[in-house]
Amino acid sequence: MPGNRSTALIRSLCQRPGGVPALPRPWVAAWMRQLDFAKRSLLYFPHRRGNLQNHRSSRQGFTLVELSIVLVVIGLLIGGVLIGQSLIESARINAQIRQFQQFEVLIMNFKSKFKYLPGDSPMFTPAGNASGLVRGCWSGCGPSGESQGWNFNAEIAAFWKHVSDAGFVEENYIFTANDGRPGINVPIAAYNEKPDTGVYAANPNDDISTYLNVCSHPSASDLMCADSASHNAFSAMTTLAIDKKLDDGRPRAGAVTVMTGPWNNMGGGPGCVTGNSNSDNATYDITSSNKNACNLRLRLNKN
Repeated sequence: MPGNRSTALIRSLCQRPGGVPALPRPWVAAWMRQLDFAKRSLLYFPHRRGNLQNHRSSRQGFTLVELSIVLVVIGLLIGGVLIGQSLIESARINAQIRQFQQFEVLIMNFKSKFKYLPGDSPMFTPAGNASGLVRGCWSGCGPSGESQGWNFNAEIAAFWKHVSDAGFVEENYIFTANDGRPGINVPIAAYNEKPDTGVYAANPNDDISTYLNVCSHPSASDLMCADSASHNAFSAMTTLAIDKKLDDGRPRAGAVTVMTGPWNNMGGGPGCVTGNSNSDNATYDITSSNKNACNLRLRLNKN
C-alpha cells in the first residue's frame, strides 16, 4: 500500500545509521498522525478521491452564469459609450444653436444702435459703403465672378471687426482680406467638428437678406464656403437637428438652409440632401455617413 510505504519512509527519517535519531521525535509523531488521518479519510469517504483528482479540471472553463455576467457587463459598457457619444453630440448641437441665437441678437443690436449692419457701417474702419448689404466688394458688385461679392473681402472681411470694435464681443477680430481665419478674422463655430470651421456673414449675390454661414475655410486661396469636402462642416443628421430646432427641418426652405458654392446655390454636397436639391420638398439624407456633407446658413433678417 502507498500509505505503508510513506509510513516506512517517515520512520526511516527518524534514525541515522547506527540508530542515531535524525529528526526530533515530536515532529515525526505529528507527521504520523497526519498520515493516519489522511488514510482514514480516503477509506471512509472514497468520493473525496474523485474530488481531489477532478478539482483542477473543473476550473478550466467558465460556467454559463459566469459567461452571462461577463456579457451583461460588456453590453452595459457598450451602451454607456454610445449614450455618452449621443450626449456629447447633443451638447455640441445645442451649443451651435445658442451661438446662432446669440449672434443674431448682437447683430440686430448693432444695427439698432449704429443704423447699419456690421461691415456695411461707415462709422468703423474699414468703412462700409452703407448700401444695406454685406458684400465682398466695396462697390460695383456685378452678376458674375468675384464681383458677385462672395469672396472674403471688403465688408464681409470687415464684418466681425466692426462687431469687435463696437464692444459687442470680447474677442478682438481683425480685418484681413482674402483670408478669413476662424478665431482671428471670424468666430470659431461652436459645433467645431472640423478644424478651421468659422461663422461668416454676407449677403449672397443680389439677395437682400443677411446670412450667417458656418463652413470650413482651410486656406486663403479657397473661395469662402464653397461646396466641397474641404468646406462642408456638418453631416446631414447634424444639419437636420439644427434646422428642426431653429426652423422647419427642410434644407431648401425657411430661415435655415444648406448651400453649395457660390453662396446662392442651394442643396449641399454628396450625402446632404435627397431629391431635387433646388426644390422646397428636398429632404436631408439621414442615411448618409458623410460627416462633411453640408454647409449651413441662417437668414438673419429681411431688409
